Amino acid sequence: MTRCRRLVLPAVAVLAIAAARPAAAAEAGHYRFAAYWGGLHAADFALTIRNGGDSYATAFRLATRGLVDAILKLRVSADSDGAARGSRLAPAHYRVAYSNRYKARSVRVTFDPDGGPASARTRTDRGDQAQEEYGGTDSLPASLRTGVIDPVSALAQAIAQVRQAPESARKGFRLGVFDGRRRYDLIGRFLGEDRRSILGRDHKVLVLRLDTEAVAGFRPVQKLFWDDNAFHVYLSADGRYVPLQIDSIGTGPIMHMVEECPGPCDLGGGD
Repeated sequence: MTRCRRLVLPAVAVLAIAAARPAAAAEAGHYRFAAYWGGLHAADFALTIRNGGDSYATAFRLATRGLVDAILKLRVSADSDGAARGSRLAPAHYRVAYSNRYKARSVRVTFDPDGGPASARTRTDRGDQAQEEYGGTDSLPASLRTGVIDPVSALAQAIAQVRQAPESARKGFRLGVFDGRRRYDLIGRFLGEDRRSILGRDHKVLVLRLDTEAVAGFRPVQKLFWDDNAFHVYLSADGRYVPLQIDSIGTGPIMHMVEECPGPCDLGGGD
């Protein structure tokens, strides 16, 4: 189950940002996803994205389901906000909190609007013990925290490159991501149009491949896994660029968008 957790969490990071995209006018989208592993329902995700022309904000929640929930009981809540400058997102704040059966952790990241290094603070709770520390601020050099964006904004940036500069995106691009404790790169390449059956329906889709590359802040076993982690993101080809499905390349979960909600989606199950 340890390997299961290591496979799910990077996938969660990708899914959490998958539907976010910059927009010319104020709008909001609310989405619910289901993740399956080997045919088993492993997790549900709820995602809200608000685009205000020159600004954006996201909110994301996750709850494991079934056997994964019985063993791990993982809950994640994250949000980010910042400025949207054309196709470029400039995050201001990123907050994430998660808990499982063994511990709870929260991370707050502040990004420098003048282009300096991001700073972070982490709090970890194990039972009645709590430890607060400056996460990546002390453990990573300033150069690795400069020119970066948060995980909840990273795929929004990737989708913006597909949307506004598809030929450039075909050549590939690299985004630096800082989650408050670790630095990794998200490497993207637009693969073009295709047709795909998703939940029994045929769709014309745009295919985006995303690979992760660990840079700093990872233990050796984590680095081996993150360097071998990749996904195909299938976006709607109707001009909305909605992530209809995210499929792990190799072993890992497959994630379907199952509902667009009129307001923030309810995960159900008491979460």
